Amino acid sequence: MTSVLDGVRVLDVSAGMPGAIVTMLLADYGADVIHIDPPVGTAPGTYRSLRTWRRGRRRLALDLRSPGDRAIVLTLAGDADIIVIELQPDIADELGLGVEALTEANPDAIIVAITGFGLDDERTTPPIDVLVAAELGAMVAATPANRSGPVFLGHPAVAYSTALVASIGTLAALRARIKTGRGDVVDASLLDGLLAQYTMNWWTERNISFLADRRTDGQLDLGRTRMLVRRYTCADGRMIQVHTGAPGAFGRLMTLVGLADDVSKADGPVEPATPLTDDDQIALERLPEIFATRSSADWLADIWANEIAALPVLAPGEAFHDGQVRHGGLITTVPDPEFGSIEVVAPPLTLSQSAGRTSEPDRDVHDRSAFCWLASGLPAGPTEPADLLATALADGPLTGIRIVELSTFFASPYANRLLRDLGAEVIKVEAIAGDPMRSLPDPFEGATHGKRAIAMDLKASATRPVVEALLRGADVVQHNFRPGAAERLGIDSSTVRALNSDVVYDYAPGYGSTGPKSRLQSFAPLHSGFVGIQVEAAGEGNVPTITFGNEDYYNGQLNAVGTLLALIHRQRTGVGQDVECAQLSSSVFVTSHWYLVNGEPRTDGQPLDHEQYGWSPYQRIYQCLEGYVCVCCASPEDELALRRAVLDSEPHDNESHDNERLEYEFF
Repeated sequence: MTSVLDGVRVLDVSAGMPGAIVTMLLADYGADVIHIDPPVGTAPGTYRSLRTWRRGRRRLALDLRSPGDRAIVLTLAGDADIIVIELQPDIADELGLGVEALTEANPDAIIVAITGFGLDDERTTPPIDVLVAAELGAMVAATPANRSGPVFLGHPAVAYSTALVASIGTLAALRARIKTGRGDVVDASLLDGLLAQYTMNWWTERNISFLADRRTDGQLDLGRTRMLVRRYTCADGRMIQVHTGAPGAFGRLMTLVGLADDVSKADGPVEPATPLTDDDQIALERLPEIFATRSSADWLADIWANEIAALPVLAPGEAFHDGQVRHGGLITTVPDPEFGSIEVVAPPLTLSQSAGRTSEPDRDVHDRSAFCWLASGLPAGPTEPADLLATALADGPLTGIRIVELSTFFASPYANRLLRDLGAEVIKVEAIAGDPMRSLPDPFEGATHGKRAIAMDLKASATRPVVEALLRGADVVQHNFRPGAAERLGIDSSTVRALNSDVVYDYAPGYGSTGPKSRLQSFAPLHSGFVGIQVEAAGEGNVPTITFGNEDYYNGQLNAVGTLLALIHRQRTGVGQDVECAQLSSSVFVTSHWYLVNGEPRTDGQPLDHEQYGWSPYQRIYQCLEGYVCVCCASPEDELALRRAVLDSEPHDNESHDNERLEYEFF
């Protein structure tokens, strides 16, 4: 089985987390990647060790400040299909690797520029995810806290989201290049990555967010809706998280915990839309003491048996041992120079006709004279007249692609919202009662903006001709029903493919099409608790907390990557295929900075401190006499400069003393 990107040449000039993840995904799905480190201090990032992402590529040690070495880079760039640059625009220009210089060297290439705020932005903030989050309010607006004031983001959500946004743009541009032969520039910034995780929070005249006031207990507050999303500590000290977003789930939970007679009944087909009364709220206050009477395993067994969504809340890396994670092939073993071998997150997408692969870590190439591309490169594109090429991309690189969306709620529909933004036509098929997400209008708008819609009963025989007409005319068919439902509705892969043989069939289940948890209900933020994000975000010794960075967004973003890979494969071969992107897969993927050594979870990052101020004295929030300031040093040289500037002296041998002085001086 071939890989989607076989033959594609990628030149990677990045040192930060987003660039590493982009080129890892490209390598995982077949691309020939050459990695060149930019000079120290030119591409700041908050994760300095990239052992889990630097795989599947060859590394050429060059000094980009040397004219001779820079000439080698430009020669490689001249033959590349994709060039990933993670540098501030002014530094890139100084090194002769700006967008204009690279376009001149290779006008047919896809140039992916990962910056802080975009190529045209002139602000002086360094392109570091932590600083972008601080400047744009993500440390205040969307992050519950255990104290007042802004909270440092313990989970690197902005960097992960930026990597996925950049990957989506790269693959969309690559498909367009295969179709038209034209290169493009993908302007992917940390700002874009941050905003892509804000789509549920629409600023309107009605309110600034669908969330209620910011909480200090780390819980998610959806107000008086019956969509209950809460964590509870059980008798064994383990914590579970429960979600009652599915139809009837709230009522089933009330019966299970013995509160059915104390809570009012829902009125109408969409249960979460019936508000809770004051008496209902009082009754729900008993839930913590009720859950404390039984073990987490006992509760989960009964909750799952009653068709209610729930998962345990685990520490980072703990879910790597889970049976469903292992069943889905989400963990693989790779060589490691320090530990011999480590277990890392595997390529997260399943494609039926074009497998992903996990290769060895970077291979250093020392003989420059013998260095060359291993891949053949993409063939030249069509030679249609320029006006026809322009028409082909009139509304974006996905012009002409039609997606039939049979999914509900937010995660997989968000994938299609992102593809719609790039020019695809999306037809959303809803039940007569409407998508359950309509009870939360702001998130619903965020997932459906720009789509066309039709409401019908998929079970009714009278609608079957309409359904089949939609399926025949689709390039992509997507759904996120639990296993077995598509077969009952006549929209399973084999049925759809009998109507439309070259379709891309995109399945976005909660846990996977098979496996021990495959039939469980799936909702955010259960998976972020399950894979350890809520523990990572809370700070050492604190109760797990909801945080900026949500698995619904991640699943939509990664799902869009999978759809684009399948569309590229179809563009190159004429063959459609099945794509599977489970919510569990994307959730595990965004903990890929964790790995296992002899079965024990480890990470090369630093934990968030108990007060939620930061990872270290050099990457943290400092309270000042008025307000707060976020500091992020990207190199040891930056750390030394900070000490000299703030302490007005050279560092002392007693580092803890200097750290205390830093905090004192800022205040």
